[in-house]
Amino acid sequence: MPGMLPPRRSRELLRFMLLAVYADTTTRRIATLKPKPSFAPLFAVSPSLTQKGDLFLVTDPQICQALDVISGDDGIRTRDLLLDRQVC
Repeated sequence: MPGMLPPRRSRELLRFMLLAVYADTTTRRIATLKPKPSFAPLFAVSPSLTQKGDLFLVTDPQICQALDVISGDDGIRTRDLLLDRQVC
């Protein structure tokens, strides 16, 4: 799509703009975004998000594709990262 950033640049930009991303583990989708306060007005104008305090609920399930969210079937995004112990 013309005008879109490459996935790596998109992730860098989102890391710069967001304080936190919350996922729904049952649907395996992004559920809520918490932007840095200076970027909140930008998120407030999105028709795909609903503001609740300082959080933005994702109301459009297609936003995960727009944000280029990918993970393996085990949910680990970073394949070269190894777990050195069990996590409960």
